[in-house]
Amino acid sequence: MKLIIFLIAVFLLTNYAHAGCYSEQSFEDCKYRNFFDFGPNAGDENLTKQDDHHVLIKKPVSFKFYGKYFESFYVSTNGVVKLIEQNETFSLHEKFSYNPAKFPIENETLIAPFWSDMISDTAGDVFYRLVSDEESLKQIEFEIDRLTNAPCCHGFKASWVAVITWYKLKAFNHRRYEFNNTFQLVLTTNGEESYVVFNYGRLEWPNTRVKVNVESGFNLGDLKNYHQMEDSFSPKIAELEKKSNVGMRSKWLFRVDEFQTLFPRASPDCNHFTKINKLNIAIACLLMITSLYALIMTASWVYDFLRKQKLRPRLQMKYIKQFNESTMNLNENA
Repeated sequence: MKLIIFLIAVFLLTNYAHAGCYSEQSFEDCKYRNFFDFGPNAGDENLTKQDDHHVLIKKPVSFKFYGKYFESFYVSTNGVVKLIEQNETFSLHEKFSYNPAKFPIENETLIAPFWSDMISDTAGDVFYRLVSDEESLKQIEFEIDRLTNAPCCHGFKASWVAVITWYKLKAFNHRRYEFNNTFQLVLTTNGEESYVVFNYGRLEWPNTRVKVNVESGFNLGDLKNYHQMEDSFSPKIAELEKKSNVGMRSKWLFRVDEFQTLFPRASPDCNHFTKINKLNIAIACLLMITSLYALIMTASWVYDFLRKQKLRPRLQMKYIKQFNESTMNLNENA
């Protein structure tokens, strides 16, 4: 029994230890298992708490998007990122800054995990970082390799990874309600091969009280090349946290370097609904074998116990018979 408890504890720890979460929050907030780590302790910067604010991030290697190369991007507090070509300035019109528009949109290159008019208020934050350290690159390379439909693993080598997390944001015109949304955008490329990852945490709006429009997807700006997520501009858009295109709840992965967006499916060898590695699988198998062994031993003990209980009356009768015969022989000898 002690061995079983120990193995269960190890299994849970190995599954949860590397889960992405905002490390400065309580355990209740550390439930975004599909997220990359975020928050100050993850090295993130924090976007100023200002309505309709944005920040420019320059990339060390161009991000290829629908056949075009982009040198930098703007992150908006409203759940949308605008890609910028070389020498281009921020030109996102005010009507697109906070009011989402249905894709396709002309002359705007956008990536929108959850585009709506939002405000961070007091509890919410917008975190961002662009890194190229070895550990971060290995993490995104593993993420891409295990989720693409190429033979695991096809050897994607990232040049950099950008992680943007919108944490506990409210709908601007409905901030009197305690409904918050958390989601994450991950961008990565090697200069030619580019990927977009949408991770969704708890999406509490839109709902019956918070009735707003939300656009999700990406748009090149030529009115031809774009992708609009199912249920955009519908209250059902909040169900993105329950769905996936790669077999992992709340995670969406897209390859976006070519004109035709690819929607990779998780390969049989790389399909993970949680962060399970070979050690976890081995422990899970060991747990099943141990549990099966314990079940067999318990069943054997129960069987022997019942068998003995069933045989007890016969043994008692045999003992009594033998005792009576012994008594009779003693009397005869006397």
